[in-house]
Amino acid sequence: MGALVTMLCIWVTAFCLASPLYIFRSLKTHNIGLKDMDSLSFCIEDWPIANGRAIYSLFSLILQYLLPVLVVVMAHVQIHRRLRGRRRTTRKTPAILIAIAVTYVISWLPLNLFNIIADFSTEPILEEKSMTITYAICHMFGMSSAVSNPLLYGWLNDNFRKEFEEILCCCKKRQITKDTRIKNRKMDTELTALAQIEHTVTANTKTSQCSQIF
Repeated sequence: MGALVTMLCIWVTAFCLASPLYIFRSLKTHNIGLKDMDSLSFCIEDWPIANGRAIYSLFSLILQYLLPVLVVVMAHVQIHRRLRGRRRTTRKTPAILIAIAVTYVISWLPLNLFNIIADFSTEPILEEKSMTITYAICHMFGMSSAVSNPLLYGWLNDNFRKEFEEILCCCKKRQITKDTRIKNRKMDTELTALAQIEHTVTANTKTSQCSQIF
């Protein structure tokens, strides 16, 4: 129940945090006067206060990056303290916790820095094409944290590695068993054919011997 309540609070907080991007927008229409296109409509951010976008980016930096980093570090410290006194705890456990925290910090840092610099600068920091490519790269870095965590668990955790090896070994065993069955079937077919040939040769030999006797 505690996990469900926590997840619900996270979703409500995320919805509230993203809601200004939906609320403070307006549809702008510009007359172009082209032959196939008279006007062009697009949605832009329309903040009610000056520097609204910069203020929103600053709050997003605090709530989406700094606060989660603090929570992750504190949670991992508590986990390490509780596991430190157990016998089964290995040296890899702190390494896994540190690697996850460092990966999260590194993955989301470029995107947050890019948003802060772009929103607080009075002039465009890059050209439109370069800015789009830079934003895409920073966004990919942030999304990569969802991929890196399973890889870290699989690489640094012996239990995960053993499970993967068992799965791979089972696949290999199944393939070997399948190949063995195919080979056995071929051998049975060949032996059956040889037996039939031997039976035919033996029968012909007996027939020829009988004919010679008579």
